[in-house]
Amino acid sequence: MRIASWNIGGGFISTDGTDEYNSSDIDYIATNLKEINPDIVCLQEVHKSEDLDQASFLAKELGLDFFHSESTADSHLQDGQKLCIGILSRYQITSIAFHSLRNPLLTMMWRGKEGTSHDKGLVEAQIKTPHGLITVFSAHMLPFHRFERSFLEDDFTDIREEIQTILLSTNLPTLLGADMNFEDINTLLPGISKKYQSLLPNEPTTPRHNRIDKILASSDFTVQNSGIITGQADHYLCWSELNLQS
Repeated sequence: MRIASWNIGGGFISTDGTDEYNSSDIDYIATNLKEINPDIVCLQEVHKSEDLDQASFLAKELGLDFFHSESTADSHLQDGQKLCIGILSRYQITSIAFHSLRNPLLTMMWRGKEGTSHDKGLVEAQIKTPHGLITVFSAHMLPFHRFERSFLEDDFTDIREEIQTILLSTNLPTLLGADMNFEDINTLLPGISKKYQSLLPNEPTTPRHNRIDKILASSDFTVQNSGIITGQADHYLCWSELNLQS
């Protein structure tokens, strides 16, 4: 089984090697995902509107018959779009839940205007694989550092504890693909180490040399291989290949 996780930033890429991600190219996202042929894809910052549904487009392009995307906020990347968290799957999605996290309503200047922190959360899917039922989470957390705050502050203890409770709430074999916007997952969520293993190599997951994107698996899985594929988007494509132990 191969899982991918990618914050696709609304499908925008940089065409000149700078940090200006202003070229809309969802085909670039699809092509890169096709090359690793994933069975399950966790997506963050997917765009959706009346005229556009990037999760649906990518599912069709990849031949993945099951998908869900959850709108969380108006996009800061493109007017008229909603930001979504999504899951695409080769296997049947039998149930979906969305866990919304408290929004601390932080403010910052963004492109010359005052912006307020977006709602964030976790999409939870129960997926019926050939090897049994599993839980998959796709998640996106606030970039507290962009607001000159730390996710570890006491003001955000309830958010950290809620994330940890959600991730520990399922008894099924579980996978998480997420943009955590925090590097050390075990410092952020110290209780999850009893259930989850981090799968990605200790390498940057963004062009800014951050290691904020994660793939985690419960101990029910054995890991065959994992990788981070650099590219033109503002996050890199992360993937892992694993087996579900019988």
